[in-house]
Amino acid sequence: MSNRTYDIIVYGATSFVGQILTRYMTDHCGVDNGVNWAIAGRSATKLEELKNSLGESAASLPMVVADADDEVAL
Repeated sequence: MSNRTYDIIVYGATSFVGQILTRYMTDHCGVDNGVNWAIAGRSATKLEELKNSLGESAASLPMVVADADDEVAL
């Protein structure tokens, strides 16, 4: 039995490639649609901006704020 919260976490979601992957995940997997996934990065503000840019369908997309130097957060 797994104790994972998410199946996939897109860490670095606000980077150029991260945004492409996040849009792909939103378009092809949706949110709350079988794949439990989240976006992650260092800045809550930038993650919120990205989430807002994805439209209403991403309103419930979870965000994880974590710095790569913070082992506990990761």
